[in-house]
Amino acid sequence: MTIPPYPTSPLAWAFLRFQAVHSGRMRHIGLGFARACAVVVVSMPVPVVWVAAVALGVHWGAGNPWSWLMPLVMVCVGTVALSRPICRMLRFLVTRWTGTVVPSGYRQAVPVTKMSTGFWWNGFTYERTSRDAEMDQSWRLRWTDPATWRDLRFMAVLPFTAGVVAAVPPAGVVVAVAGFTQPGLAGRVAGVLGLVVAVGCAPSRGGSPSRSPYDSCGRRARCAWPGRCGI
Repeated sequence: MTIPPYPTSPLAWAFLRFQAVHSGRMRHIGLGFARACAVVVVSMPVPVVWVAAVALGVHWGAGNPWSWLMPLVMVCVGTVALSRPICRMLRFLVTRWTGTVVPSGYRQAVPVTKMSTGFWWNGFTYERTSRDAEMDQSWRLRWTDPATWRDLRFMAVLPFTAGVVAAVPPAGVVVAVAGFTQPGLAGRVAGVLGLVVAVGCAPSRGGSPSRSPYDSCGRRARCAWPGRCGI
């Protein structure tokens, strides 16, 4: 590797220092913004189902109690159907971003067994076919598994504890784009405030991301001038 010459000009040193430090910070802010968008996408499908059910109930007649029966069924079925896929995706994101493995804790199904009588035993009941035995086992495991109810409780708080917070940086970008496309000073001010909110609220690593003008991770082995850059 060719080591660049040591800058003798204070201005050149300041420029290299600024470039190294702030380029690393911008990468971290961009990564944090992308992660915030991912959390919004994962945590908001269930609230979308809730809002759609409420809109459907209002459309069918808010004053009629029977008009809310189908939206209520829609909320229950949609929440139950989406709970496990969303929780699996969140566990995957946590593992990918932090390296922490969060076990699912779901009860595993045992293989169904064909008895001498010709019926299939699934651990709960006897069925005539293996398909019926596996289907009955799947439903019984799902509704008797404590992890299922844990996921449902988590679905009730996820949009408010994670979704709303993660939606702040994307909302800031939307406000910034809308503000800069509007004429006048008010639009420009709204655009600047949106950018400040988006950048300030995007999750990023703490501390200085760089200690050397040529090394964004602060490792001495890659420093161009060991002993001169203060590490």
